[in-house]
Amino acid sequence: MTMELDSISLILYLYWICDFLLVLYGLPTTLDWISPPEFLRELFLYGKTREAEVKNPLVKFIEIPKAWFKHYYFYGVIVSSYMVAVTAGCFIFNHGIPGRNFLMNFIGDRTPVLDEYAVIMICLMMLFQHCRRIYECIFVSVYSKGTMNILHYLLGFLLYSTVQICAICDGPALKLSSKEPVPIANRLQTINFAELVTKHWNKILGALLFLWASYYHNQSHEILANLRKDRSGNKVLHRQHVIPRGGMFEYLSAPHFVCEMLIYIAMGIVAINSWTFWMGPVLFTITNQALMCNETHKWYNNNFDNYPKNRHRFIPYIL
Repeated sequence: MTMELDSISLILYLYWICDFLLVLYGLPTTLDWISPPEFLRELFLYGKTREAEVKNPLVKFIEIPKAWFKHYYFYGVIVSSYMVAVTAGCFIFNHGIPGRNFLMNFIGDRTPVLDEYAVIMICLMMLFQHCRRIYECIFVSVYSKGTMNILHYLLGFLLYSTVQICAICDGPALKLSSKEPVPIANRLQTINFAELVTKHWNKILGALLFLWASYYHNQSHEILANLRKDRSGNKVLHRQHVIPRGGMFEYLSAPHFVCEMLIYIAMGIVAINSWTFWMGPVLFTITNQALMCNETHKWYNNNFDNYPKNRHRFIPYIL
């Protein structure tokens, strides 16, 4: 008996392989069971957390500037814009977008566990996230001369190619209806708000958490950037690492990584019934960002004698 490997299963397996490697590296080092070889530190970590210039010739060969992060946010805007057009076009306007049939064939026939509103919300949230991150990369962030390897770069493209697909695959089929679409104005008039809260509580909760986490994510990046600028915020004075102050940095060593986790958890709440979405992009983001939270916390403590002792890795006052 042979087992067919469909496209969505392959995507999940890729996520799980990445999760396994991150846990295999991160858990023993977090619990101080082992001190990993320098080669693995250089391969898994990036930026300041490496603590030194890359020495391994193989890792050095595949190094690229950390500032290249912005490339896959541009890519993410393109993908997210298309996914919004496909889903909104199909579910709201009953209009087929070029490439819809290919996407349907790629996903295959699956039993829907999400409604069309959850699918559209996921696509819109990803579009908002990518647009905000591009703005921050261009107009806010001041990158150091840190580097990352090409594997991190490719993982970014994997994530932003598949997030919406993991939600769409568990939603209604992208088929056009033979009926005329009901005008949006008429739909709004028939909304029962009590029923809306009862039926769609997870979407409301997910949207609120998403907006909260996005605000503090942006605030954290602004605080980090202002550490390297003059008081006017127009001139970059240096690219050194100093202790951040203010905002969520008073409680956490890396609130930008924690907020990234919360952003994806918020989308997972919107897609609460989607096992594919939770076991794919949400789990991967939590695993990846948790590793960076831990490494950043250790780096600050190892490099600054006066680093505040009340700051934590993941949860203020607790962990």
